[in-house]
Amino acid sequence: MIIRSEDLLNVFKAVYIPRWELIFTLLLFLVSLMFYTYYAYLYIFPDYDGWCDSTYVCLIATTDWLLKEPEGGVGTRLTGNGHSISKNAYGEGQSNYSRLLLFDLTADIFIVIMILQIFSGIIIDKFTSEREKLESMNDDQDQKCFICGIFNE
Repeated sequence: MIIRSEDLLNVFKAVYIPRWELIFTLLLFLVSLMFYTYYAYLYIFPDYDGWCDSTYVCLIATTDWLLKEPEGGVGTRLTGNGHSISKNAYGEGQSNYSRLLLFDLTADIFIVIMILQIFSGIIIDKFTSEREKLESMNDDQDQKCFICGIFNE
C-alpha cells in the first residue's frame, strides 16, 4: 500500500532515510530525561508525593508528566508540600521553590521544546527535500526530451 501511493512513500522515506539522526536524537532525549529523573530523585523527591520512591518510578512519572501534562509539564504536578526549606548534601538550607522553578523551566525548554522540535525538524526537512526531488523529476519529464535530453521550448 505504501508503494502505491507516492505521498505515503515520501512520508515513509522522510522517517526511514534519516533514521540514524532520529535514533541519536532519541538517545539525546533519553539521556536528558534520565538526567532530570536523577536530579528529581536526589533533590526534589518529597515534592513528587510518593511518585519518586525509586528511579524507575521517578522516570515513569517524570516522562508522563513532562510529555502528557496539558497545563505545562512537571511543575503543575509537584506539590511543594511545606518543603519550602530543604537541606542539601552539605547541610545548607535552600529554597525549594527556586529549585522546582529551575527544574520545571529547564525541563520544559530543553526536553519538550528543543529536542522534540529537533526531532520534527529532521523529519520535515527530509520530507521537503524528497518533495523537491520529486518535483524536479516531474519537471524534467515534462520539459526534457526523453531520448536526447534537450529542453522543450
